[in-house]
Amino acid sequence: MKIPRFVIAGTNSGCGKTTITSAIISALRKREVKVQPFKIGPDYIDTMFHSFIAECDGRNIDSFLFKEETLKYLFSKNGENAEVCVCEGVMGLFDGMGKTTKSSTADVSKIIKAPVIIVVNAKGMAVSIVPIIKGFVDFDRNLNIAGVILNNVKSDAQYMFLKNIINEYTDVEVLGYFPETESAKIGSRHLGLITAGEIEKLENKMDILGEQAEKTIDIDRILEIAENSPELKFKNVLPEELKDKFKGMKIGIAYDMAFNFYYRDNIDLLEYMGIETVFFSPIRDEQIPDVDALYIGGGYPELFPLELTRNVTMRHSIKDFAENGGYIYAECGGLIYMSEKIKTFDGNEYSMTGVLAGGCTMTNKLQHFGYVEVTDRLTGEKTKGHEFHYSLEDIKDTCLFNVSKTRGNSKTTWKSGYTYKNVVASYPHIHFYSNLDMIVNFIERAYEEVYNA
Repeated sequence: MKIPRFVIAGTNSGCGKTTITSAIISALRKREVKVQPFKIGPDYIDTMFHSFIAECDGRNIDSFLFKEETLKYLFSKNGENAEVCVCEGVMGLFDGMGKTTKSSTADVSKIIKAPVIIVVNAKGMAVSIVPIIKGFVDFDRNLNIAGVILNNVKSDAQYMFLKNIINEYTDVEVLGYFPETESAKIGSRHLGLITAGEIEKLENKMDILGEQAEKTIDIDRILEIAENSPELKFKNVLPEELKDKFKGMKIGIAYDMAFNFYYRDNIDLLEYMGIETVFFSPIRDEQIPDVDALYIGGGYPELFPLELTRNVTMRHSIKDFAENGGYIYAECGGLIYMSEKIKTFDGNEYSMTGVLAGGCTMTNKLQHFGYVEVTDRLTGEKTKGHEFHYSLEDIKDTCLFNVSKTRGNSKTTWKSGYTYKNVVASYPHIHFYSNLDMIVNFIERAYEEVYNA
């Protein structure tokens, strides 16, 4: 399949990947180019910005969470109708698992055969920029590095000075630059950037970025590079027997300012299986909708504890649903909401749904961060996920999972995930395509109870 595509990678985290990716997407949309954005890695927040700018659902591609064929399938399925696919990398180009490049931006770029454009922070640089660029090119000659974009450049004159140096010492094409843009800066907090839905006048900020990209980045040349991407072959990894398997079933999905960390491919999978997805707000709505199961994802419940605790009718409706045998799958922020209470950063306590016995406490440091393998302690079934949270739990209900993280030759394992009646709640964010069987088996139990009772 011919899919025009390119990857925006960085020399390191914080070099400006997200800003420049957003700027390029914005410039392309102003040209009325149909863009499909992707984020390499498990990040939800960058994907929200991509979705806002491109006016379509951003997607995640990840070579830890997915097998290679699954990754190529999800990329091709989601990108087949786009005029260009814009992929933002994660961390530095070669930063992967431990001391390896496995699951890095470079790893994914090679799997999808995408040309790579590197963002280099040029602040305070002159000739020293050359060994940085040459080092990235020489490190892996099997990677197609098609060009560089210089970030934090003060003027056209400085850009031409740097471009001439790069042209003199390397064969790497310089595709433009980006200045420091104060008016379009995005704030951050303990889990990363502030989400797209919280930023006032976000459209204006993205317009500023797009206009700047048109001025100082060679968008036409980038499109040429994307068009020259090789053909990508893939296989359909979705079993045909799953198509409409659970037709007639309804799943309520919590979605508002407190809960908005979802992989769109997870929701698409539910709909592929014939399930109607019904969105509701634990903050605004009085009670859950008339559904057969609930899916409560991650987010920032710790930032909206007062709103969540004041919505007593919603909390009671979820608690009653669980007590009556309702099926609930919750993760990370959803786990916090399933507990009895949350103690926030300021030490205050707020009531949650009380489905699980015990509470959660916010701390001032990351408790678990990174890729994990999740094992069901009852069945031995495994899947992969990602943890990123500042909270600690003290839950009394049955522990369901063993979670492990591997670094080099060492492996750390801890208990996580809790079950009560037909409720499953855990910290790891799970992409359903990591192991389709786990989510299918959970839904099948709910479906049989509702429709074969």
